[in-house]
Amino acid sequence: MSWTAPSDNGAPIDDYDVRYRSLPGGVWTELTDNGQYTNTRATIPGLTNGTRYDVQVRAENSAGEGRWSPSSRGTPMPPATAPDAPAAPTLTPGDGQLEVSWTAPSDNGAPIDDYDVRYRSGGDWTELSDDSGNTNTRATIGGLTNGTT
Repeated sequence: MSWTAPSDNGAPIDDYDVRYRSLPGGVWTELTDNGQYTNTRATIPGLTNGTRYDVQVRAENSAGEGRWSPSSRGTPMPPATAPDAPAAPTLTPGDGQLEVSWTAPSDNGAPIDDYDVRYRSGGDWTELSDDSGNTNTRATIGGLTNGTT
């Protein structure tokens, strides 16, 4: 998390306090900072992925503690991983071509931004050329020989 330093009102800011709570209505917990913390960034460790949190910050200077900021809300998520493999595609034969369709698999936390389609008739695989960034779940493989598996 990060924040913009508020006005110091005449005395340098010498500490920030950060507090957080799970929603709905959890108990506020103050982030332990071991003394004077003047960075305008902090990491709150040990949160539960998928749980929503309120977070607030306040500044301190030699005149005392300021008011808590309005809350910001966020939900930590696990790091994204590569998507799962789609299930076996469905093939619809045509004259010299196959229509290929599949169901989008789980994206595991990051949107799928491209699909690759490959085919073979017993030898090496041939990848269907497409523009990078193809997110359609269907493709047509043309130039095939009728009656060949």
